[in-house]
Amino acid sequence: MTEALRGFHHIDAVPILIDLMDDKRLRIRLSAAEGLRELTGTSMGKSRDECLAWWNKHKVGFQFPDFLLRNPGGFDLQNSASDTVSYFGLDLQSDHVLFLVDKSESMVWYGKWPGMIEELETFLDNTGKTFRFNIANFSDHPDTWGPELRPLSKRNRKDAMRHLQNSNPYGPTNLWEAIEETFENTNADTVVLLSDGEANRGNLQKPEELLEGIRRINRYARLRIHTVYMWRGISIPYESDHNCTGNCPAPRTVDAEVWKEDMRQWLPSTTHGKMLATMAADADGNATIGFGNTWHVRPP
Repeated sequence: MTEALRGFHHIDAVPILIDLMDDKRLRIRLSAAEGLRELTGTSMGKSRDECLAWWNKHKVGFQFPDFLLRNPGGFDLQNSASDTVSYFGLDLQSDHVLFLVDKSESMVWYGKWPGMIEELETFLDNTGKTFRFNIANFSDHPDTWGPELRPLSKRNRKDAMRHLQNSNPYGPTNLWEAIEETFENTNADTVVLLSDGEANRGNLQKPEELLEGIRRINRYARLRIHTVYMWRGISIPYESDHNCTGNCPAPRTVDAEVWKEDMRQWLPSTTHGKMLATMAADADGNATIGFGNTWHVRPP
């Protein structure tokens, strides 16, 4: 709704967008604030009351600017700082989120699975009290933590971590079945898809087929999709010293950071990296790279 109103370049759209600044969903509030700034060319305020006061003062004789202010940057909404924090560097801009997590066998290599768990636990420990979430793992088929989004409580946080820690990665990557089942049965407005490799099971496996299928499903659902390309933890000792076995020394910090930056430059150019980036861009989201946290765990 907010996207349609933002495209409606008319004075009647402004009070409707102002009312949406009181919506219970963070994504709606942020979108309304962005729409108001696009239409008016200015920041009207951090809350509905502030925006309404600004509009009552300026609406008589108000003229829209000749341009629409696109991509105006972040918004410091009232209470929004406590609603959301970064996840693998992503600003989710939502408090109704489904985490869709690859649980195929390769996720156990190089600490990718424990790295994902650690990042999500940190995120849940620091995000705001309005946050609601669900988790779905997938390999050959999806396994959902619960039937719907749950509020962020100590009990639910602990139960979610237990669910992940008891879910050992195994099997192939059936991305399409996971997307088809979870996208059509969620009350989230935002999905975070974390995956470490290309699909090798399911009715749709080729990147172009998967992207077209997602566009079809998401045409009316209008889910925002963020993607994380999960990559292996630091493995420099094995790559630089092939005689190293057992408890090898951890890589130096400077080596680790250089290696991560190299991966950030290279992975988006891969087939899977391009697909994840396109998937996010199609759904008004962002794509990023995540790294495992246990550099010495490698495949058998």
